[in-house]
Amino acid sequence: MWIIQECKRIWENEGKEFTWEEIVFEANKAPKFQHIIDPNNPMFLNPKDMLVVIQKFCKDHNQQKPESVGEISRAIFESLAFKYKEVVEVLEELTRKEVKILHIIGGGASNNLLNQFTANALDIPIKVGPIEATTIGNILIQAYATGEINDINELRTTVHNSFEIQTFIPQNTKEWDINYKRYKKILDKNH
Repeated sequence: MWIIQECKRIWENEGKEFTWEEIVFEANKAPKFQHIIDPNNPMFLNPKDMLVVIQKFCKDHNQQKPESVGEISRAIFESLAFKYKEVVEVLEELTRKEVKILHIIGGGASNNLLNQFTANALDIPIKVGPIEATTIGNILIQAYATGEINDINELRTTVHNSFEIQTFIPQNTKEWDINYKRYKKILDKNH
């Protein structure tokens, strides 16, 4: 989420105050699959101006420059979903096991648009939550250490029964597959 957080910081420095909900709303309205970036490209690590770097990446890879908050945000969210797919493919190859469901926890779990994009790109259900996973994990491990919880199964059941877990079901997967191939071509030119 570093890239979008940096964009939000720059917009704020320019006097454009957007809530996360507004950013997601604008991204959802923007045209699909117009701009693709490589979130792992070193140019995105700590640039002076993330917006300029995103536009440069797109221009350097024969794409129109994203201009609006929605276009930039959508480019980031779609590209992150494609990156998740790429990483899952590597994990499946290394483990020789098919990933049939993905669990997303922590702060990143609060972006429902990104969660849906991830389900679409991976073509598997995404289970999301709890958002405060670190704190919850610490408390439950302490409960386990003191004997309040007997084993890992009871710990998992406690989480499942205590916190809302959302499920995102894949949609429009053929469209995502076609654009994932385009993403891979852009990344291949990047290396």
